[in-house]
Formats: sequence, structure tokens, C-alpha cells
Amino acid sequence: MLNTFNTTNLDCPGELSFPVDMQNLYATSTDELVKANPKMAMAVVNQDSGHILGVHTSSYQIVSHKEVWDSIAQGITQTSLPKDITVEYQTTDPFASAFRADFIFNDLVIEPKVDDIIKYRIRFYNSYDGTFSINIQAEGLRLWCLNGCTTPHTVSSWRARHTRNVSVDAISNKIMAALNVFHNHKEIYQDWMQTPLDMFAVNQAFIKVCKYKSVTGKIKTNEKMLHNLSNTLEKEIDQHGRNLWALYNCLTYWQSHVDQTKQNPTLTEFNRRQTVVKMLGKDYGLGFYN
Repeated sequence: MLNTFNTTNLDCPGELSFPVDMQNLYATSTDELVKANPKMAMAVVNQDSGHILGVHTSSYQIVSHKEVWDSIAQGITQTSLPKDITVEYQTTDPFASAFRADFIFNDLVIEPKVDDIIKYRIRFYNSYDGTFSINIQAEGLRLWCLNGCTTPHTVSSWRARHTRNVSVDAISNKIMAALNVFHNHKEIYQDWMQTPLDMFAVNQAFIKVCKYKSVTGKIKTNEKMLHNLSNTLEKEIDQHGRNLWALYNCLTYWQSHVDQTKQNPTLTEFNRRQTVVKMLGKDYGLGFYN
């Protein structure tokens, strides 16, 4: 069933807000209960109802529906986007094992013309049963006829599996940063979309930010960080093409996707943010502001 309502209050619906945890699975053998090896199978359980929502191995990391919803809602409050929002959400079954939701931003233009972006939509998915990975998309709904028909134009998107290093806040921050530029600086967005990447300059910039001084004083390269940056950029290029907009999305994701288990993640995020500001400037020669 599709639920639709207009609101400025983006609180997660109660239908999606129930607590969940991972519990052991047991099989019956004659009169005995035999515990399954957690590496083979565990259950995602609704703690309120006791209903089993999905079965995964112990490597599965729960990211709750409410966590995904609240992260996006919080991101919206920190932008200058219009706050007249239509909310639509739909579950895949009566137990809310999976859901899809849309935040639709209304009234962007007063007298729209064909080819105008007349609304924004943030569409996101989550599941406990494996139906969906965590998926967040920001789209501009472009008017293609005056009868109101629109087609989605992807501004930014990301998909992540339920693993221990997933950061919903980092994904949400990347999406919001992209949508903010799209909304407030359309001429910059359009220019970055049309500017091809100088891959040599990009690779040199990535290597530069991945350099560090070891305890012995030697200059080394953080190969893991370099690999992550390169992989993230390839995903963005697949989505947006080999242009500056793809690189911008890559950098805004990297700056906030910090391993919270490492020492002082807040400082790491602050330092990355400063690095990205420098990379957007002229000194790195990436083409953002020439």
C-alpha cells in the first residue's frame, strides 16, 4: 500500500520505526533444538513482534529503516532546499521487511516551461530480507510536456550493502551536497557536467592526498585510501559520465565516509573536508575553478 502525505515534519513513520536485532537460528532435530552456526545463518528479528524479517550470515550489518530515514531527513534540514515536501512510502509486505520512500520537493518554479526541473525527488530503499541494498537517489524531475509529464534526471545516487563499514550518514551527506549545488548553483552544475576529466591530473591529485609520513620519517602512499578513492570515482563515472560532476560526487562522499572504529574519526572527517576544499581550488588543477 502506498502512503502519501504533505508535511514539513519528516519523522520516520511508526510502521518503519520498530527495533530490530540479530538473533541465533535453531533447527529441530527430533526433540532437540540445534543452534545454527552464526557464520551460516542468523535471523533479523522485529524486537516488538518477534517476527523474523530476514536470514543472513553473521557478517550482515543491520542498518534500520529508521536510521536510513532519519539520516536523510536530518540532511534535508541542513540544506536550503524548499521545505514543502510530499512524502510517499511503500512496504513490500505487512511486516515492513523492505520499503521504498520518496521525498518530493514541490513548487520549485511558478510558471514551468518544457525542460525545466519542476521538482526534486529523493528516493531511497532499505530492507532486512535482502530485497534491496541501501539505495539513495537524488533526482530532478524534468518537465517534458506541459500536461505535467516528467522524466527523472539523476543528480546523485549511491548504493551500499549491509556490511560493517557502511555509513548511511556519509551517503546522505554526499547526496545532499550534490542536490544543494544543483539547486543553488545550476550554472556550476551544468559546467561541471560538461567538463571532461583530466584523468592524469585526477590520479596525481589522488596520490598527493594519499601521501603520509611514516613513524620513520619516510613518505609513503596509503594504498587502501587510494584504492577507495579510485573505486568511488569509477562508480560515479558509471552514473554521471567522465566529468567533473562525477569527481565532485566522489570527493563529497569520501570526505564524510570515515571509519568510526578508527581513532578520532571526527578529526579525520575535519581534515578530509579541508583537503576537499583545496582539491576544488586552482592549486590542484582539476578544473573546478579555473
